[in-house]
Amino acid sequence: MSWEDDAQGLEITQMETQSLSKFWWSHGKKVQKIMVPGRFYTSETMFSSAPSAEWKSSDIYADAGWEAAHIDMVPLLKRSQPFTTDTDGNKTWLKPDEYRKGFTSLYTEVLCWISGHPSPVIFTCKGWTAGRITAMKRSVFSDHKALIVDEANKTAKAPLPQYAFWIRMGGAHGKNGDPLYVDVGSGTSKTTLHDISLYRSSLPESQQRDPDCIRVPASRDELKSLYVGKDMLYSLTAIREQYIAEKWDKQIRNNFRQTEEQSYDAPVSPAPQMDDEAF
Repeated sequence: MSWEDDAQGLEITQMETQSLSKFWWSHGKKVQKIMVPGRFYTSETMFSSAPSAEWKSSDIYADAGWEAAHIDMVPLLKRSQPFTTDTDGNKTWLKPDEYRKGFTSLYTEVLCWISGHPSPVIFTCKGWTAGRITAMKRSVFSDHKALIVDEANKTAKAPLPQYAFWIRMGGAHGKNGDPLYVDVGSGTSKTTLHDISLYRSSLPESQQRDPDCIRVPASRDELKSLYVGKDMLYSLTAIREQYIAEKWDKQIRNNFRQTEEQSYDAPVSPAPQMDDEAF
C-alpha cells in the first residue's frame, strides 16, 4: 500500500480537543560580518520537555526554552487576523476584512503536527515570516504543494491533502553551507534576516537547503520518505475535521484580557508573549 491507494475512503474518528502549545521562528540576523542563524523556538512554559528529538535546550532568550534548526511539520488549518500597534506596543485586534497592507500587521497561527511530538501544536508567525512560510505563492508551503503534493497526486487514486506529506523546512543555506540572508523592509526599518526554505533530501547535500535549487519535482523515493502513512493520515484527517467543526479557523481575538475560564488557545488579546519577538 502507498499514498496512491490510501487516498481512497478516509475515515474520521472524533478525538478530544485540548489546549495547544505554541512555537515560532526566531529570526537570525546579519549585521555587517556578524551572522546569527534563525531557528525554531519555544519556551519551557509551552513545553516542559523538548517537543521532539530534533529540539535542544536553548539560551537565546532570558527564559529557558527549546530550539531546532529545522523541523518536519504537516499543516492542518490556518487562521489570520490583522492588528495595529500603538507607540507603546499595545495591540488593537481588527476584523479579518479590515486588513490594509502597509497600515496593519497580520498575525497567523497554523494548527499543525510536528514529527516526534504526540499531539497537535500551533505555529505562530506574522509579517515577513508568515508570508515566507505560509503564503499561497513563493513560500515554503506553496513550494511543498507544487513540488511534493501535486507530484504525488499525479498518480494517486484520489486527491491527497497537503498534510499527507511532511514539510521539512528550516533556515536556508547556500551551496557552501553558509546561511543565506535576505533584506526585509525599507529605509530605517530595513533589516537582513536569515531566509527560510523547504528542505529537499533527494537533492545533493549542497543543494538541499538552497531556495534556488529546491524547485524540482519530487522523485518517487522522496514521496515515499515524506508520506506520513495511512494510519497517521487518517488520524490527522480526524483532528482537522474536529477543529473545523469547532470553527477554530474562524475564531478571532477581541480587545479584552484573557481570563482563566478561556482555553489557552482561545484567540484573545493580548497576543501570546512569543509573538512579540516576531518581525
